Amino acid sequence: MDQGFIWSHNVAPDHCNAYNTPMTITPIFLSTRSTELLGGLSIGEIPIAGSKRPSFRMNLDGKTYRVGRIWANRAFVVVRGNLRLLYVSTNYLNYAAVARRVFGDPRGKYEYDHALGRKIAESFGFQYILILRSTPAINRSHGFSERFHDSYRITINKFCYIDDRILKKMLGTAASQLSAPLRTSPFRHRASHRRRLSIAETRLARHALGMDDREIDYSSLHEILR
Repeated sequence: MDQGFIWSHNVAPDHCNAYNTPMTITPIFLSTRSTELLGGLSIGEIPIAGSKRPSFRMNLDGKTYRVGRIWANRAFVVVRGNLRLLYVSTNYLNYAAVARRVFGDPRGKYEYDHALGRKIAESFGFQYILILRSTPAINRSHGFSERFHDSYRITINKFCYIDDRILKKMLGTAASQLSAPLRTSPFRHRASHRRRLSIAETRLARHALGMDDREIDYSSLHEILR
């Protein structure tokens, strides 16, 4: 394994203008394979929305957890190796507080939003959506691009996955920096797919998913066995 670097103190790399917080770099030993930073998955293999909670566990080949006393039909966590994902129901409004609790973030530092707009997810027939972490500026810059479009229709697919614009948001790119077609096009429903990212981009994606260099904190998580 080659020596790499990981960004500590819950901060993203400073080459991304979205994050202006000072950072420290802690040298540790990491594989140079980006999939090993995401539980062995490509970013395009992580569902951003889906229809049934038990299906997420089977699709990701992981374990599912309830958060504190919150009902699992409102919010749940999937853990696969070093990958931790937070999903919430489309009609659950307290998702930001749950995200802070699961991600271990201080209040006011980040904003939390659905990877796929709630109305868009509902139009496809999905019940649960992945929660992402970003700065207020980046999150709000993508608001226009996440509006409902008349072309959205219910799908027979159990899951959907990132498109190019959502990936750019995860990597900390403001919507104003995207091409006009990418910024204004409706969400493109995609199947699971392999997507190549650099190590630096994968760490940005991990940050957007609510993870950093710390071990996963299970103190508020209770495994769902059924």
